[in-house]
Amino acid sequence: MRLTLGTKLILTIAAIAAVAIVIAATTLVFMEVSAATFRETISESLPSLKAAEEIEIALSDKDSDVSAYLLSKGDRVWLERLRASRAEGKSWLASAREHAVSSKETELLDRLDKVLAEYDAKCDKVIAEFDHGHRDEAASALRDEVWPVYRRAYRQCEELIDVVDGNVRSARERAHRYGVMRSWCVSLSSLLIVGLAVVLVWLLIRRVFIPLRRLAADARIHVGYTPDGTGEMVDDEVRSVGDYFRTVMADAANTRTALAESRSRMWNAEKLAALGKLTASVAHEMRNPLSSMKMWLYSIRKTAGAEPTLDHKYQILADEINRLESIVRSVLEFSRPPSLQPQAHSIVQIIDKTMEIVRPWLDGKNIQVVQDHTAELPQVMADSEQLKQVFVNLLDNAAEAMPEGGEISISSRVEAGANGSEGIVVRVRDTGHGIPDEVQSRLFEPFFTTKVEGTGLGLCIAANILAAQEGQLVLESSTAGSTTFAIRLPIAMEKSDEQDSCR
Repeated sequence: MRLTLGTKLILTIAAIAAVAIVIAATTLVFMEVSAATFRETISESLPSLKAAEEIEIALSDKDSDVSAYLLSKGDRVWLERLRASRAEGKSWLASAREHAVSSKETELLDRLDKVLAEYDAKCDKVIAEFDHGHRDEAASALRDEVWPVYRRAYRQCEELIDVVDGNVRSARERAHRYGVMRSWCVSLSSLLIVGLAVVLVWLLIRRVFIPLRRLAADARIHVGYTPDGTGEMVDDEVRSVGDYFRTVMADAANTRTALAESRSRMWNAEKLAALGKLTASVAHEMRNPLSSMKMWLYSIRKTAGAEPTLDHKYQILADEINRLESIVRSVLEFSRPPSLQPQAHSIVQIIDKTMEIVRPWLDGKNIQVVQDHTAELPQVMADSEQLKQVFVNLLDNAAEAMPEGGEISISSRVEAGANGSEGIVVRVRDTGHGIPDEVQSRLFEPFFTTKVEGTGLGLCIAANILAAQEGQLVLESSTAGSTTFAIRLPIAMEKSDEQDSCR
C-alpha cells in the first residue's frame, strides 16, 4: 500500500514524538535506578563505616587506658574507663555485624572479634601482673604482648573500613555506569530524532514547499500579477498560493456571474429576435387603424353633440385608444434600437432636468425627493434624452411602490467596478413595499409585469438604453421597506472645466 504525503508526515511526527517519549522515560528510569542504588548502598554502608571507625576509636581508647593505668601507678579510674571502652567496642561490633552487606565484611568482623578478645585477655594479664606488684613484668608484657595484638587489631579495623569504602566506591561506579548508559541512550535517541527531523524537513521541502512554489509560479503566470502589487513572488508560498487561489476563485465567481448575465441577455436577445419583426410590423399596422378610430370617434362625438351619457362613453373609448397608442409606442421603442447621441454631460444636470418634468406629478402623490451627490463629480458619456427616459421610468416605478406617499433618495458617487475601472454610480432608493423575491429575477424580462395595465417593457427598455451606452442597470437591494436601483455609467474621457458640486 502506497502511503500518502499526509500519512508520511503524520508517521514521521509520531515517530519523533515516540522517540522523545522513550528518551524521557529511559532517562527517568536510569536516573531513578542509579539514585536508588546509590541511596541503598549509602544507607547500608554508612552505619558499617561508622561502626568500624568507632571500633577503631574504642581500641585506641583501651590501649590508652591500660597505659595510663600503669603510668598512674594503679589509679582505678582508668580501669573504669577501660571497662566503658570495652563495652562501647562490643556495642559497635554488634552494630557492624548487623549492617554487614557482604561475606567479606562478616569474615573480617569474625577475625576482628577474635583479635579483640585476645587483646582484652592480654590487657587483663598486664593489669593482673601490675596489681600483684610485678610492675616490670607488666610493662614488658604491655610492650611485647599487648601492643603487637593492638597493631594487628588496628590493621583489621583499617581493612574493615577499606571494605566498606569499597562498597561505597562500587555503588558510585554503578551509578556512573548507569549515567554513561543514560548518556549513550540519550545520544543515540537524539541522533535518531535528528534523522527523523531531517526526513520530515526533506518531505516538507520536496513534497510540500517545492510543489507550492511551482504552484505559486503557475498561479502568478495565470493571474498576471501578485496580490501585493509588486510583481515579485512573495517569500511565503502558502500565503502566495492562498492569495492567488482566492483571486482565481474571485475570477471564477465573476466569470460565472458574467456568464449568467450573458446567458440571460442572450436569451432575451433570442426572444427579442423572435418578437422583433412581429412586434414592429404589428405595432406599425395598428397605428393607422388607431389613428382612424381616434379621428372617427372625435367626428362622431362632434356630430352627436353634447350629451352627458355619451360623453362619458366617448371618454372611455378615447382613453382606451390612447392606452393602445402608448402600448404601440412602447413596442416600437422596444423593437427598434435606440438612436443614441452620446456626449459629455453632467449627471446632476440630467437628474435636475428630469425632476423638472416629474416634480409636479410626484408632489401630487405626496412624495419627497432627496438628492445627495459627491462634490466635483466627473462628467459621463451618455445620451441625455435617453437617460431622462431611464430616470422617469425608475421614478415612476418608485412612486407606484408608495401609493400613500414616501421618500425617494437619489445619490451619485464615483466607484470602481468589478474590473477595476471607475464610473459614476447613481442610486435611486424608495421607501415602498419592496419587490418579492420571485419577481426580482424576472424584472428585466421583456413583457413581464406585475401591474394590471403595464406592458412589462419599461425596465427592459431602460436596461437596453444603458447597455447601448456601456452602462448598466441593476436591482441592488429590495426589502419590505426599501428598494434600491443602481445605474452605472462610464466617465467621459475629457472632463469639462466646470464640475458638478454637491446640491
